[in-house]
This record gives sequence, C-alpha cells and structure tokens, in this order.
Amino acid sequence: MYATLSWHSTALENEATQRTEIHRQNAEDRIKWVCGSSITSPDCIAEARQSQRENEREEQDLAAQKVTAWWTKIMGVAALIGMGLSAVGVWLVKTTFDETRRSNEIALASAAHQFSADLKVESAQIDIMDSAVMLDMTIINSGSTVAHNVKVNGSFVVYAEKEGQFLPQSGPDVKSRKATANLNSLTIGTSENSNCLIWFDERDTVLLGKQVLECFREGKNALLQANLIVSWEDIFGQVRSVGARFSIAELKQPKSTRNFYVKSQPARITHYKP
Repeated sequence: MYATLSWHSTALENEATQRTEIHRQNAEDRIKWVCGSSITSPDCIAEARQSQRENEREEQDLAAQKVTAWWTKIMGVAALIGMGLSAVGVWLVKTTFDETRRSNEIALASAAHQFSADLKVESAQIDIMDSAVMLDMTIINSGSTVAHNVKVNGSFVVYAEKEGQFLPQSGPDVKSRKATANLNSLTIGTSENSNCLIWFDERDTVLLGKQVLECFREGKNALLQANLIVSWEDIFGQVRSVGARFSIAELKQPKSTRNFYVKSQPARITHYKP
C-alpha cells in the first residue's frame, strides 16, 4: 500500500521534471535559432534563460502542490478509516462487556435458583369461632438455603351450600376477606417445617364469621376458598414468592350456633407462580 502511494507521488515529481526539461529544451532551441542571429543576442539569451527559470519554478510549484494535495487526500482517507476502526473497536468492547455482564447475570440467576430457599404450603386448615378466625398452615422449605422474613398474605371467600352446590353468598357485606401474617422473625431452614398461624383482623373476623354463621343458621354447610401468597427473602437478598390456592374441606354445621367452633380438615393445595 505504502509503495503504491509513494510511486504515485514520485510519478507526479517525474512529470514536473519532464515538463521542466521540455521548457529547457525549448529555451535552448530559441537561443540557437532566434538569438543566434540577433544583434541584441545577449539580451535575447538572458530573456530566454529568465523565461526558462520561471517555467521551471512554475512546474516545480505545481508539482509540489499536486504532491501535497495527493498526500492530504491520503491522510484524510486514512483518518476516516481510523475513525471507522475506532468505532468498530468501541463497539466490540461494548459487545464484549455486555456479553460478559449477561453471562454473569445468567450464572448468578442459576446459582440463586440452585441455592435459594423454596417454600411450599404443605397443609392448611381453618379454625372458625364466634370471636376469632384462624388459619393454621404448615410451611416447608425444600430448598438448599434458609428463608428469611417470611410473609403470608391471603384472601378468603365463603360459599354456602344451596341445593347440593356451594355458591357464593350475596349481600353488601359479602366479599373477599383479606388477612396478613407478617412473620419477619420467622426463619425456615432447609428440610424444615414451620407452623404458621394467620389471624384475621377484628373487622374481617366479625364479617367472615358472620357469613359462616349465617350459613349454619340457615341449616346449610359452608365452604371456604383461600388464595395465599407466601413471600420470603433468600440469602442473595432477592424476594421470592409462591402462590397457594385451595378450598377448605366442607365445614359441617355445629350443634349450636352460639359460641360455635368449627375445625376443618387439611385441604388439598395447588401451588402456582404469582
């Protein structure tokens, strides 16, 4: 590449030299044929020599300008190529950085999944009294690390038995009742079970108990459908969660609706990703 560029520059200089030689030969011919027989031959010769030198300087200046322009063009092209290569280099560095970061994130996610805690609701039953409603659950950690700051949020709906079917009750006070257990002090180790009690707040206790009580007063059995979200913090500081959906087995009508107490059987639980 450099040899080709140098050859072109040398060709421009040689062209200028050839033109200078042509002007010199023309000057010599003029001196020989014109000034030789002239009376004022010294002045004629001096004039021819002066013209020759001016033509020579012009050719050299022109050659220098062409060479300079040529190399300026080459340097401009080289600068553009350099800028392009620099941009490609920056892009390659960024791509390498992004891929490295992505690989690290994948490795971290894989490690977090492999070594994180994994909680499941193993069993659940509800105790309904005239003054309190309590959900008794067993949570198991089947993961390989400890789960911290375990929390349980739940919503519950009461269904009344009507003509052999359990249908939602109707009325202004009938809707999903929510309960929350903030178990910040609860830590569940690996292959460990932990019993967890969820108490409804006073208002929801009254309303939910009232719904169940109304079923019993009407001579109907009741069904409680629950939807729980269990969340915890793993050793990597990430918050994870699992959903547990189940229907408490049929709540049989007690012998008395005054100071009643109903304890259900453990429910069949379906887990899902919230």
